[in-house]
Amino acid sequence: MSAVPSSVFAQATAQRVDAALTALGETPANGVAERLARLVELARRAESTDAVWLLIIAVCGAFPRQDDVRAVRRVLDLVEGPRAVRRVLATLRPLIIECGGLERRLQILDHVVVVDVDFSATHEHNTGIQRVVRETMASWVGTRADVHLAAWTRASSALRAVSAAERDRVVDWGSPTRFRGAESSAADGDIVVPWRSDVVIVEVPSAASSERMAALAEFSGNRVHLVGYDTIPIVSADMLHPREAEKFASYLTLVKHSTSIVGISESAAQEFSGYISALRSQGVTGPQVSSCALPAELTAASEIVDDPADDRMLVLSVGSHEARKNHRALLFASEVLWREGFEFELALVGRGSAEYIGAFDAEIARMVARGRPITVRRDAGDEELAEFYRRARVMVFPSLHEGYGLPVAEALSRATPVITTAYGSTAEIARDGGCLVIDPRDDDSLVDALRSVLADDSLVERLRDEARRRPERTWKQYADELWAAMIQASPAGSAGGAA
Repeated sequence: MSAVPSSVFAQATAQRVDAALTALGETPANGVAERLARLVELARRAESTDAVWLLIIAVCGAFPRQDDVRAVRRVLDLVEGPRAVRRVLATLRPLIIECGGLERRLQILDHVVVVDVDFSATHEHNTGIQRVVRETMASWVGTRADVHLAAWTRASSALRAVSAAERDRVVDWGSPTRFRGAESSAADGDIVVPWRSDVVIVEVPSAASSERMAALAEFSGNRVHLVGYDTIPIVSADMLHPREAEKFASYLTLVKHSTSIVGISESAAQEFSGYISALRSQGVTGPQVSSCALPAELTAASEIVDDPADDRMLVLSVGSHEARKNHRALLFASEVLWREGFEFELALVGRGSAEYIGAFDAEIARMVARGRPITVRRDAGDEELAEFYRRARVMVFPSLHEGYGLPVAEALSRATPVITTAYGSTAEIARDGGCLVIDPRDDDSLVDALRSVLADDSLVERLRDEARRRPERTWKQYADELWAAMIQASPAGSAGGAA
């Protein structure tokens, strides 16, 4: 990589300082050194920490962590005049070296809604959280003013605007003309800085970006809103790799200082409420908690066709292949029923965690070698998934812990009966019918439920009728309710709060 000329660093730094001064109500004048000194003095005199947070970004071309803001704040409390500038620069030198963002220019986004969609914008992956992000953002961007989509720079050191291809990956996922090839990275472009805005985090951010978002939430004066999916890495840490709990701890620091968190189910909201209640021991209020249930709608789907001749006794399980999804209980139940003489296919659709799928796939390979009709699909597209739902006699989802259980809702939207867990968020979904609920820790409970569905056509038809009568809930409704819960309910409101 060729070296960046020093003149580029100087010009970019001058632009960032000028943008920060303008955001603070100052008209930039005189030379760069004088303007930087004025910015430092404004931060020193400010009663709040937002000017300190902005000063750091202007100097470094990177978002600070919490300790960075505290360190600069302490310098400004102790030092005045020209010495303050030198001390601030010396304090920030490690951050400047680490992030390498001096060549980046800065765009202030004032009184808008900024949405962090980093993973969905940069990855061709569309299960669970990504489906929530894409369906919600397609509605928001299409109908709401002042919504800006953002991703992170390569080192996760600052937010940046998404590229055209990344934007399409988020809001136009199903388009046949959407660019799907490799693209040059937009990670080295200008950085975007929310200012007096609502910042919405619709994914679970990486540990690195969580640290910087926690500082944004605590010090920047922006209002930060989260979609709360679950607390599985902490509550069910025994089912995951230890590093997942470590990563989630960074996210909980962000949660601590946010304005609001909207759970995807009542169960998810209760989990986060428990954590937030514990914050009182630190004298921290924590965010407002509410819930907004995900919809029961599969958007890319073939029409529902009632065709008994096409009922080929397919048992379907949709969900990532990992320990908490409890697929091994389903394999056991299937083996019991195959030995009893039932004839059915088993399809396991979903991606898998690296720590789990090796032994899991080996177990399935042994069963297939014995003649068991098992299919594993880890790259099914939306249309293929819809066909699986249509063909299935039942969708089995015996998860041990869920934030919501989107496959349960999607299956029911296709009038496909479901066997699922009798507690938590899946029990919330099951309340409106179409489901048999089980204790996922009791193998006999799952065996009995699956046997009943395979053997009893009248039971299957009753469950299908219940599923058809379930109240309709669409992604558009979810997106509107999420906007109301976050933006319209925001304590100070923002320019982006109006439709």
